[in-house]
Amino acid sequence: MFFKKFFIACFILLSGCGFSPLYETNKTTGLLETEQIEVAPIQDYNGYVLKQGLDNAFNPKKVHAFKKYILKVQMRHPHLSSQSIQGDNFASRKKVSLTATFQLIDKETQKELLSSSTTALGAFNVFYEPYTTYLAEKRQIEDLVQILVTNISTRVAAYLKQEEVINESKTLAD
Repeated sequence: MFFKKFFIACFILLSGCGFSPLYETNKTTGLLETEQIEVAPIQDYNGYVLKQGLDNAFNPKKVHAFKKYILKVQMRHPHLSSQSIQGDNFASRKKVSLTATFQLIDKETQKELLSSSTTALGAFNVFYEPYTTYLAEKRQIEDLVQILVTNISTRVAAYLKQEEVINESKTLAD
């Protein structure tokens, strides 16, 4: 009973402060702002996986909408470094980092709206069997790509939501 009253009180407080969910549909178009983003092709296999992940994050319902923005992403090759060296000079663990830079561009004006970069860090075990090590490295890089998808999609959605709130406040002030 206490939790029910607590959640109702939180809902009332949040609705009064102007809070709205990050992935809320636009009142005029009925679309998510992110559904209007076209993700430009990204090089290499990991870039392809990143593009597919971003497409799914921005447009989960696969709505065919006019693309108002283009997102250009450049991903660097994974950087590997030995982390743990044993007495026989065998690295038993490796660190891997994956960095992506991205720009959100308005297609109509060609104006850069957002520019940023993000890095995902991880590690994997090195085994005496090369194929097992290869699979561990591949799996870790795939996980890091998913982290980049989350980081980029959240930043872009937050930026678009911020711009929407600013535009609404300007409209109310006029």
